[in-house]
Amino acid sequence: MSNEDRLWDALLREVERRGYTVVVRESASSADAFIDALRREIVIADRLDRRDAVARLAHEIGHLQLHSGGRSAQTPSVGLREIEAELFAYGVLVNNGIEPDRSSVDYISDWVRRIGPLTQADFDAIEARTATATRLFVQSIHTFARRTAQPDHGDDGVPLAPDGPEL
Repeated sequence: MSNEDRLWDALLREVERRGYTVVVRESASSADAFIDALRREIVIADRLDRRDAVARLAHEIGHLQLHSGGRSAQTPSVGLREIEAELFAYGVLVNNGIEPDRSSVDYISDWVRRIGPLTQADFDAIEARTATATRLFVQSIHTFARRTAQPDHGDDGVPLAPDGPEL
C-alpha cells in the first residue's frame, strides 16, 4: 500500500470520527474540494489523482481542525483561513512521507498576494495555530496506525520488507 493510500485511509477515519463523510464525485465548480456543512460531507473532485485527492482532503480537514466550532473567529480573513488550511495539509503530507507538489506553495503565495502584506503578528499567529493543530492531528493518526498495525507492519505502522523496514 502506498503512502498516499495509507494516508487516505487515515484521513477517512478522521473525517468519519468528526461525523462527516467523504464523497468523491464530479464537481461542477472549479473547486477541487469543498466542505458541504449541511450534508456534513467533504466533496473531492473525481478528476484528481490519488496524491492530489489526499492533499485536498487534508486541506479540508485543516479547515475542520482549525476553523470549525467557533474557531473561525480566531482567523477572520478568508485568505488567512485558506493559508492555514494549506499549511496544515502541507504538514500532514510531509509527516506521512508524501512530498507536496509545487501547487501548494503557489496556492499559499496566491492568497498572500490577494490579502496583501502580512505583519509579523500575522505570521506568528498562523504559525502558532497551524503548527499545534498539525502536530496534534499527525500524532492522532500515527497513534491509531500503531494500535491497528498489521502483523506485517512494524511498530510505526510502516510495512516491513522481507529483510527489515522498507527504505
